[in-house]
This record gives sequence, C-alpha cells and structure tokens, in this order.
Amino acid sequence: MNQGRTVIKKIFKEIRFLFKKTSTAKKTPPIDEKIQKKQRRFIAIASGKGGVGKTTIAANLGAALAKLGNKVTIFDMDLAMPNLEIITGLGTPPVGLIDVLEGKLELEHVAYSGPMGSSIIPPGVMLDGYSGDNPGKIRELLMKLPLKSDFIILDMPPGREAVDVLWGEIEALLVANPDKASVLDALNMKVLLEKKGVKVLGAVLNRAENDERWIDEMERILETRVVAVIPESRVVKKALLAEECFVVAEPESPPSKEIMGLAKEMCD
Repeated sequence: MNQGRTVIKKIFKEIRFLFKKTSTAKKTPPIDEKIQKKQRRFIAIASGKGGVGKTTIAANLGAALAKLGNKVTIFDMDLAMPNLEIITGLGTPPVGLIDVLEGKLELEHVAYSGPMGSSIIPPGVMLDGYSGDNPGKIRELLMKLPLKSDFIILDMPPGREAVDVLWGEIEALLVANPDKASVLDALNMKVLLEKKGVKVLGAVLNRAENDERWIDEMERILETRVVAVIPESRVVKKALLAEECFVVAEPESPPSKEIMGLAKEMCD
C-alpha cells in the first residue's frame, strides 16, 4: 500500500512540474504581431540633376516590389514639378500630401491605387515647396508613417532641396545616365546623402547603350556598385507615352527583367 502511495506522489509531482514548465514557457507571437515587427525599408531614388529617368525608375521599382508580394508606398517628393502621377496614370489627383501637412486629411485619404497594388502619395499643389517648416513636417510624417508598408519608395526631386527630410534609416539608389556630367552630379548627391547618414545601396545606369565601359566608369567615380543597367529602349518610351509602368505593360522586356532582378535582390 505504501509503495502504491509513493508511486502516486511521484506521478503528481511530475504533473505539477510539467504544468509549471508549460505555463512559464515563452509563447510564440501571433502571425500579425510578427508582420508588424518586420523591418520596413525606406528607399530614396535620387539623382544630382533632372531628366535622368529617376521617376521612371522609382515607379517601376515600386511596381516590381509590389508584384513580388510586398506592400509598397511610393511618395512623389518633387513638390514643385511632380511627375510620378503622370507615369503611373493617376493624372491630376484632387488631394495630396499638402492636405495632410495642413491637417485637412489623414494620409490614408490621399493614398491612391498604383501599379500592381502599390499606393501612390502625390504632393498636391505646394507652391512653397521645401521652404518654411515643410521639411520638418514631411520628415516627421515619414518617421511616424501610419501606412503599413514593407517598402516606402521616395521619388526625390533632383538636387539638394529635399535632402534635409532624410535621416539615417533611409537607404538610397542613385540614378545616372551614361555621360560624365550626369555621373559627377550623382557623385555630388552621394556626398550629400552620406553626410545625412543615408546608406547608398548602389547606382542605376539608365538609358544605357551597348557600352560596358560606363559601368566600370560609374563604379570607379561613385565608389559604389552598379545594381541595374536599364537599356535605351522603345519599351520604356512606349510606356511613358501610355502613362504606365513598363514592368506591367511588357514584363518580359529587357528593361523589365533588369528592374525585376533589382527588386528580387532587394527582397533577399
């Protein structure tokens, strides 16, 4: 009888131990919580001068990232002469970022549906551009961005006027054409970005001809890797005229494959 009681006591002791171990074990967070903790990335698409195809790269890269299943928000940061809305087929949106800065609307109310399910944030009519307290307001908005996004693409204006809205969490891609002036302008922009603590991921050679020497030349001057080479192509011109992204219109074209390759690399 005593032996039977001893066995029962041992069993209860083991049960209490197992119960205590289970109740104090670290619980696996739900899937939604894991998603919320995922690191979002801000990617500034920058150039030292206008006319190099920066907005085209921003729009198509955003569409490519969205096509890969990411939540993507693209900001048109050119407050004076915005073009992103034209390239993505939005035309002239009635409201934009200015309405958020003035406290009239929430950001989600100026987010328009873009290519491949991306979201486009147009600037609206901002006559004062980056003067006054606009840079501080825009920076604060970006840092506290209420929209759920894996990638936030910032289509920067040419030159230095918008650099002050950036901070150390931002990464950047430089866009340049195969000419020395364009590459040297990109170098000046790289210096400005790095002073703000922005990490330059690499450079995109846009409108490239069949001349590989420019890849080596860009990497030598900019001291960064050329991560994509977009050839001069009728596909790009045709898409621009149709106000759509070439990665959507002609996904099997060489420019589209190059952008998709860059997007996949950024997701790895």
